[in-house]
Amino acid sequence: MRRFISSLAAFGLLSGTLGAAVLPVGAAQAQEKSQQNRSQPPRRQSERRDQESARAELRAGRQMESREIERRVIPQMRGHEYIGFDFDGAAQVYRLKFMDAGKMVWVDVDAQTARILRIRR
Repeated sequence: MRRFISSLAAFGLLSGTLGAAVLPVGAAQAQEKSQQNRSQPPRRQSERRDQESARAELRAGRQMESREIERRVIPQMRGHEYIGFDFDGAAQVYRLKFMDAGKMVWVDVDAQTARILRIRR
């Protein structure tokens, strides 16, 4: 009986070792992250990349904080209701969203200078 139990234990250890040998170190984490990324819609993934890009640019001193951008632009949009913003990491542009008489207004702002680049209605 002892031999049977020790054989089972040895098999369990051996199979665990073989399982670990199949997946290199960190592969399980990469596989888990890949599954998480697949579960997120593509838009969320791009938003996450844009947020990470915005943080990196902010830390490097190449752009202003979103609150500073809002502080400078919102007063210029009198009569418009401020909704929120998006950040385009590729273009380094904040897109502030406003409502005016039931219509959406987008204001593109340079992330480095807070200069208004374009207003679209």
